[in-house]
Amino acid sequence: MKFLLPLAFCLLALAGCGGSSSTGTPARTLAGEYQATWVNVADAEDHGISSWTIGQDGQIAGNDVDVSGEFSYIVLGTTDASGNVNATTSRIGPEEVIALTGRLQFDDQGRLVGDLLWASTPPLTYRYTFTRVAN
Repeated sequence: MKFLLPLAFCLLALAGCGGSSSTGTPARTLAGEYQATWVNVADAEDHGISSWTIGQDGQIAGNDVDVSGEFSYIVLGTTDASGNVNATTSRIGPEEVIALTGRLQFDDQGRLVGDLLWASTPPLTYRYTFTRVAN
C-alpha cells in the first residue's frame, strides 16, 4: 500500500506535463505571395485565377482574373491573424467598387482556402484556393 501513494503522485505529475499553452508554437503567418484559383460555389462555370500578396501587416494587394479573360479585378484590403478578409474589388477602369469579405484558413495541404463573399447584386460566394509561391 505504501508504494501506491508515490505511484499516484508520479502519475499526477506526468499528467500535468501534457497540454498546450498560449506561449507555444505561433500560428502560421499569412504573409506571402500567393497564386489561386477561385470558383463560384453556385455556378462552377464562373471561375478564374488570382495573384495576391499579403504583407506582414495584413495588407492585401492583388488581382482576380475571370477565366475568359474578359474581366480583371484589383483587390485591396486587409486580413487579420485569424484570416478574416476585409477587402474591396474593382474592375480595372472606372467601375464599381465591391466589398469582398470572408475567412481564409490553411488546410491540411498547406493551402490557404476559404469562401469569400462578393457583395455584388446579387451577392456571390466564391471558393478561393491559394498556394504560396513566395514568403
